[in-house]
Amino acid sequence: MAIVAIPSRRWTAPPVLADIWHGIRLVGVALARLGKGFWTTKWLFIACDASWLASCWLLGIERGVRLMGWIFGAYAVVVVLGVVWSLANPFTFDRFVAGPWRRWHWRRWARKNWGELARECGLSVQRTRVEKVTRKIRVGDHTEYVREPREVKHWVAPYLSRVETRGDLLVLRIRARIGQTLEEIEAAVPALQVAAAATSGRCVFVSECQVEVQLMMRNTLASGREASILRREDLDFVGIVPAGRTQAGTTWRLQVIGRHTLIVGASGSGKGSPMWSVVGNLAPAVPTGEVQLWGIDLKHGLELSMGKDLFCCMATTPAQALEVLRQLRQVSRACMSPALVTRCTSWSSTSWPCSPPTARPRPSRSRPVCSPRS
Repeated sequence: MAIVAIPSRRWTAPPVLADIWHGIRLVGVALARLGKGFWTTKWLFIACDASWLASCWLLGIERGVRLMGWIFGAYAVVVVLGVVWSLANPFTFDRFVAGPWRRWHWRRWARKNWGELARECGLSVQRTRVEKVTRKIRVGDHTEYVREPREVKHWVAPYLSRVETRGDLLVLRIRARIGQTLEEIEAAVPALQVAAAATSGRCVFVSECQVEVQLMMRNTLASGREASILRREDLDFVGIVPAGRTQAGTTWRLQVIGRHTLIVGASGSGKGSPMWSVVGNLAPAVPTGEVQLWGIDLKHGLELSMGKDLFCCMATTPAQALEVLRQLRQVSRACMSPALVTRCTSWSSTSWPCSPPTARPRPSRSRPVCSPRS
């Protein structure tokens, strides 16, 4: 039986039409963001209206109309510049404009609607209290006021002691009410997550009577972002290195001194990315001699070869790896504070060579030289 592949007859748009469609999409995105910008800053539009009315009352109709043109012109220029900024560099726009406004909106929403949230998510209880209510009655020709007890029902919610944001993470610190356990608040986290339209949520026990409900409001890792190159003055301490971003959008810092880090994953899952983040951010401190990078790559240099100039010593075979570890042990005893970055990969017994070659040393004035046994 023979299988013949029939070529697809799907129509492909010419490059000119593709460029035209791309331009139409860009104009549509710009108009949508322009409308969103005007709607978001409607409070500024109301302020412009109020200032115009005040100017008409103080300066007259003619001068007020002239001033109105300048005010609304400046308002339109601000909105248009914001839209252009968001299209040209969305990362800086999100950092300085959209991000702070979005986090302020989350905090305001949580404080304003906490009573309703606690009631609908099952965290509040309805209790009855007796209050004296003044009632007016008419006796004959005069009116008397009588105070009578009356039962009033009200809702008692756990106390919301703090609302803060950490990147794209909305943190609610909740103090349990009388008769409530922390496990009840933990069980209500999925309901709070759905109410806040968050992507995920978890509960962290802070004390015997307080918990932190952490709601992830945006999936920051879903969109890519260009990595920035650090300089030596950007590193406060070489022992703690920025290695990426957390799910909340904050900087993930990894401690490399006094701690061992094991990265485990399947083939192709990206185990080398955290390592290269550490190596790349420590690179500015390598020429000054503050950091020495020792590498072991048992894939015959496949992983570490592109950054070989950063390593003072690199081994690519098991025999070289043993000798590098012996040298590193001697340096560790002498310095008592080495910086080590090791790439560990799995290998089979068939990949071992019959006779280990000589390791490739990288001599330097302030760095130890690897001279493995031949």
